[in-house]
Amino acid sequence: MPAQVLRARPLAVLAAVLNGFAVNASLAPDSVPRGGLASAAATVRNVTAAPVRTTLTIAFAGPGAGSSVDYSFVLPPAGTVSIVRRFRIPASAQSGIYTLTVTAANPSGGSARAIATATVG
Repeated sequence: MPAQVLRARPLAVLAAVLNGFAVNASLAPDSVPRGGLASAAATVRNVTAAPVRTTLTIAFAGPGAGSSVDYSFVLPPAGTVSIVRRFRIPASAQSGIYTLTVTAANPSGGSARAIATATVG
């Protein structure tokens, strides 16, 4: 089953529950100058009554740039993991819309996703 996607600006709202996960992404502020600071947050919650082996992928992409990182862990029933990162947008960054994508996946291939965007320029 494909991941469900929720888009919002500047902050993603809690994604619909799918495949045992509720996922949230936020990227603030919604407009960042080159050389400015941005804050990215990812939260995943297990909405089942059983532990879930989880891979959380946090990807950031924009014009001419992109990176991602994976975290693997077991979420207990009703457990939540939140990750927050602050980062500086390089002064040389291209102007445009940058996207933070947060995806939680289980070993069976089920996943849920949330997306937040910010404008750099």
